[in-house]
Amino acid sequence: MKNEIIYNFFKEIEIDSKWIENKKGRKGIIKDLSKLYKENETKDFTIIVSEEKQIKVHKLILIIRSELFKAMFELNIQDLSNKVHDYSKKSNETIQSINLFFLS
Repeated sequence: MKNEIIYNFFKEIEIDSKWIENKKGRKGIIKDLSKLYKENETKDFTIIVSEEKQIKVHKLILIIRSELFKAMFELNIQDLSNKVHDYSKKSNETIQSINLFFLS
């Protein structure tokens, strides 16, 4: 396959099919999701575990991995400012396990 040029906002990137195959295969996705789990900058939803503990998560991951969260977000589609859900009656370990499950 011929190399193709894709355009980022700031630069041109040359892509060939072997690069995509090598970098973005199953292992690449798992590695990327693992990095995503550890990074806080792009997390756009907060789960309240207690008054002292809040967990930042990726809303998109919750939607993809959970029918419950998907339904919850669809019901709140009119209120896009709703970025917090209170699970303070659940343990922190339970919430962290749920978050990790969604990313696995």
